[in-house]
Amino acid sequence: MKRLLLVLALVCLTTVAFAFDIGAGLSGSYYMSSLKAQVIGIPTEGLITGVPFNFMAFVDAGYLQFNVGYRMVDGYHAKAIVNGTVQSEMDVDAKLSYVSIAGYGKFPIELGPIVLFPMVGIEYDLAVAGTSAGTKLTSQDLKDATEFWIKAGVGADIPITPQFYLRPELMLGYKLLSGPENDEVSSAKASGATDVSMIDLSFELAVLFGVKL
Repeated sequence: MKRLLLVLALVCLTTVAFAFDIGAGLSGSYYMSSLKAQVIGIPTEGLITGVPFNFMAFVDAGYLQFNVGYRMVDGYHAKAIVNGTVQSEMDVDAKLSYVSIAGYGKFPIELGPIVLFPMVGIEYDLAVAGTSAGTKLTSQDLKDATEFWIKAGVGADIPITPQFYLRPELMLGYKLLSGPENDEVSSAKASGATDVSMIDLSFELAVLFGVKL
């Protein structure tokens, strides 16, 4: 982890030398993980949702944006859905913290004083601490909880003063399945379920404040 943070710091320092803007802010997102299958011909779904928050800083180099953040989630909600009807649901006592690193390509479009920019990129969330039902997660648990995302969305720079601006961003994220999630899919297939699929998505809104250097 120390090596990763050192590389991250060097990247950020190098980028700042060529950057136009820096800034910081926070984001909130709606996270959902859905495991669907046909069990003896009946559609079933296991749905887990959560609301992570991310405190982040960014460096903007015109057509590139780099984010560094600290992401936290305090609990999840789980549902078992059979044939379109919720059969059971419960709150899951799990807390996780991540160091979040992201890079995006941007395509600025000037619309008068406002700059609109579609963006696409990747995010790596390194799990650094967490508990499950009050028990501290092991290093293997944290490794399994680490996430890799592909994200796309749109942002806008709205001037407040000639030097300062507001930057809202709306992003859709698709998470690559972790080892344990792939094991869940394999286990469901091995038990006789058909049409098994799993997808992890996030819908994120960030509110950032930037400074032109």
